[in-house]
Amino acid sequence: MTDPAPFSPIDDERRLWAEFREGIRTRLNASRPPKSSPDDRDWMNPIVSWAANMLPNPEMAIRRSAEQHVIAIEKNALIRGNRIMLDYARGVAPLSWMDLGPLPFKLDRSGLRVRFDSATNDDYWQHAGWRRTEARKRLAAELAVADMFDLLATTAKQAGLARPFLLGDMPMREDGDIPDVDWDDEDEDDE
Repeated sequence: MTDPAPFSPIDDERRLWAEFREGIRTRLNASRPPKSSPDDRDWMNPIVSWAANMLPNPEMAIRRSAEQHVIAIEKNALIRGNRIMLDYARGVAPLSWMDLGPLPFKLDRSGLRVRFDSATNDDYWQHAGWRRTEARKRLAAELAVADMFDLLATTAKQAGLARPFLLGDMPMREDGDIPDVDWDDEDEDDE
């Protein structure tokens, strides 16, 4: 017979954070209004208060919060660079290397980031090819999702139902043909 694994503070910490996140999910699901705008967050205030009082490790939460702010600002640098390039491509703004130079862009799906002012011609061409491929996949996926919304609404209406939700759970579709798309990639709004 082997001895049980020794107690691990790391495992205990993970368990506490998992329970904390599950508590938030449960409360959000119970409190979420049927309809709300992205700016309507008042309904979340009681959950935020609960979460603030239930933090498993406040010191770690402060460190993670600071880290998240740093990461968000760096992620926003990627978005700003893309926006500058988009505005230039559309002819609504000049291209200023003073603004664009230190900002990064993703070279390809690997996520490797390259500063605009450090990138070579080959880096720019590689990024352009990757961006074209991803744009085609996103378009195909967006059209497929729009088709699903149409299909669900039509099916519900034909069944005499006012909401597609009333159709109940649906089995997995066999004819699904949506390409694998990273929905979060470069699709964030500025903070």
